[in-house]
Amino acid sequence: MPESLDDPYFMICEPRLAWLTERRNGWQFGEQGLIDAIVGVLDPSLKVAVEIGGGNGSADLPLTCERLYRDGWQVQAYEADSKSRKQLAATHPTLQTFGRYEFEEVARCSVLVIDIDSRDGDAMLSATSSHWRPSLLIVEHFDMAGPYVTRTEQAFDQNVPGWLAGMQIADENPRRQFTIQARYQYLDLVAAMRQMVPILRTRVNSFYVPEDQLEALKK
Repeated sequence: MPESLDDPYFMICEPRLAWLTERRNGWQFGEQGLIDAIVGVLDPSLKVAVEIGGGNGSADLPLTCERLYRDGWQVQAYEADSKSRKQLAATHPTLQTFGRYEFEEVARCSVLVIDIDSRDGDAMLSATSSHWRPSLLIVEHFDMAGPYVTRTEQAFDQNVPGWLAGMQIADENPRRQFTIQARYQYLDLVAAMRQMVPILRTRVNSFYVPEDQLEALKK
């Protein structure tokens, strides 16, 4: 059971979706279990998932769509780092791997995950269109717990100011170097342009479904 499940930074966007709270498990803040639960209800006929920012497939950095891949879905992963991409391909023989995402519309898919540690909102807009949208869209937002913005004891729980978005934050530990993502409020505006609505947020990801599929998830 990941310690992240005890993290207070979790939000259900509609009361009748509260049943999803108990479905959190797996990488990273329970996202894999949430994907299982949502896909299980929506039951898309197109078993295709796209992950922009695939990582290296290791236990420390697995695919968010790992379980869909294991369940026989066709999964396409974009990963800019060549070393990580080779490792990802080696551990996932049937995975379709691509290099850096170039901000063009992706293949039609039922699940789309965007995690590129910077221009996630831009990728969210470019990867979808007014003509189609995935059944489930997951986009990384600025960490609601405020990670490593300062090296002091100061908390950073407030919304990230606009001037910080996209700024590279350096640290002596390479694993703690990152580019600040957009706030989830901005992602919600982008989602609305695609007729999608937020259903929940983990500490670092916002989940969206098309407006016309929201009712199916309510219990």
